[in-house]
Amino acid sequence: MGSASFAGWASIAAALSCTLPASTAFAAPKSPKKTTAANKIPAPVEITNRDQANAHVLSELTRIRAMPESDDRKIQESRMLFYQGTFKEGTKDEKLVFFDQGKELALGVLSASPENAEATLWWTANEGAAADLRRSLGALKRVTVMERALVKLKSSQPDFRDGAAFRILGRMYQRAPGIISVGSMSRAGEQFTQVLAKYPGYPGNHIFYADYLVAKEKKAEAQAALDQASQLSYGHQDDLLDRYYWRLIEAEVRAELAKL
Repeated sequence: MGSASFAGWASIAAALSCTLPASTAFAAPKSPKKTTAANKIPAPVEITNRDQANAHVLSELTRIRAMPESDDRKIQESRMLFYQGTFKEGTKDEKLVFFDQGKELALGVLSASPENAEATLWWTANEGAAADLRRSLGALKRVTVMERALVKLKSSQPDFRDGAAFRILGRMYQRAPGIISVGSMSRAGEQFTQVLAKYPGYPGNHIFYADYLVAKEKKAEAQAALDQASQLSYGHQDDLLDRYYWRLIEAEVRAELAKL
């Protein structure tokens, strides 16, 4: 199945859970270049470990749940539930509670607005995470449904979140079984080639591609992809959880690469 979990499909998402120990921590990135007093913006506190990530998620959930009911609120809560299931240490059943709740919130938005890209992203992220934990035939059948939605998203909004649909489809084709599901390493490679050609500036594209190369035991190419990712900004600049998520995924892929 490769180095990272099935839940790593969404990069944002996306699309996907990390298996590093709870003690894994990172040094905060270097401070950005200085600005003048007139336009100086305080640097955000960087998330460097799971405890900080979980605390930030809980704080965000409290804020979001105090908002008026809306599709945007449901999508934001779905996103936070994905991160809660991803970062929090717990049993399979405990994690499934978060992913299932997140999935249902996103599906609620999609039932009325089937073209909503953010809802599609967080539905597939939570659905994929739950499928990875359940590993059942019923869960794998849902992969085909997700594939259709992602193909449609790729066609209608290819630029969404730096090629998220390409990235997630590549991850899906890499992870899913090839006989009873949509899995195909050749199709995965096609998606990663396309997304890197169109959106080379997003680190998640290189990190997922590196994981694909590790699965194919292409050590030198995987190292080059990770080196390229490390030269780029982690995730969306204003998003602490997105940055931390990608740093975790990168560390996990590097650990698998070291085993080759």
